[in-house]
Amino acid sequence: MDTNSLAVRPLFYLRVGVAVLSFSGFWVCLARVESPAAVSLKEPGGSRMDPVSPAAAGAPVPEGLPDPAEGERPELEPVVMIDPGHGGLDGGTVGNGLLEKDWTLKIGLALAAELRARGHQVVLTREADDTLPLMDRPAVVNAAPRLALLSIHFNAGTADASGVETWYSWPKKPEIMARLHDAAGVPVAGVLPDDGQRLALAIQAAVQTGTGARDRGIKNREDLAMTSRTLCPAVLIECGFLSNTTESRRIQEVGYRKKMVQGIANGYESWLKNRWTVPAVPVVVAPPSVASGADAEH
Repeated sequence: MDTNSLAVRPLFYLRVGVAVLSFSGFWVCLARVESPAAVSLKEPGGSRMDPVSPAAAGAPVPEGLPDPAEGERPELEPVVMIDPGHGGLDGGTVGNGLLEKDWTLKIGLALAAELRARGHQVVLTREADDTLPLMDRPAVVNAAPRLALLSIHFNAGTADASGVETWYSWPKKPEIMARLHDAAGVPVAGVLPDDGQRLALAIQAAVQTGTGARDRGIKNREDLAMTSRTLCPAVLIECGFLSNTTESRRIQEVGYRKKMVQGIANGYESWLKNRWTVPAVPVVVAPPSVASGADAEH
């Protein structure tokens, strides 16, 4: 037997074996790329672990995003925003020992609970005694789709001044009007419906009916930041006069505040059923007047 042949034969078999293994490995890899579902994950102990979503695995999922396994991200659903006026370093008005920021928060939280109990989605600009600068509030409102803004306040004046009143702004600030016209597809020189006025009318009527307070009506003011700089229909509700002795006592009564909250909620729901979703009954928009002075809160 040729000794050279004996020496070469093992090397030949080794080369053939490597070639077979390489060829088999190519098809295994190709199958894994084309069929990723066939690849199973392994736990450290070696048992099979089915693929899971990040949420089920305990991985953090950004707030507002659903589990990818549940489907595509839905569009944001508009909500009603409640703005308890003032707060923190801004105490608001004072009357008969009452500080406005404390009572706007009480009404705001109670209103949020009432509307949620009725099935509405609600967000608030503040839920504690926080400082939120006036000009930051409209930006918070405009950061997402809103059905409406309800800004809660209390009044002060002469000792005999009393009652509830609701404010709105129309037209709004020119830059806001431009965005509203663009969204509605209406030329700037055209007309847009004023849903803020309708919201003010509905809430004012329901609050006055529910509380029996003096009806001071609705009022239009172009320099109110919360109503003139927000894209959604917005109202500022003056829930009474802290400076009035009788009214300040009523405001401290849980039963009276419940009537106030229910009135606001009833008015909001009444408006919601009849709101303009399209410019069906246009209102002629007068050219914006030149604002004098800074934005006001109330």
